[in-house]
Amino acid sequence: MNRPDRPHDETVIELMRDDPAFAQALLVECLASVDEPGRRESLLSPLRCYAEAQGHE
Repeated sequence: MNRPDRPHDETVIELMRDDPAFAQALLVECLASVDEPGRRESLLSPLRCYAEAQGHE
């Protein structure tokens, strides 16, 4: 996980897979701010990463 050239999503997926508390905290934060202007789109990437971390591609 210490590769500086590693894609962001790949890192997030590994963190979510290894640390369920991190995954929960990230998703809770994204959901809490989803109604703010411009934030709805920012929920899609963490949801996709979470699905992939759970084995759904």
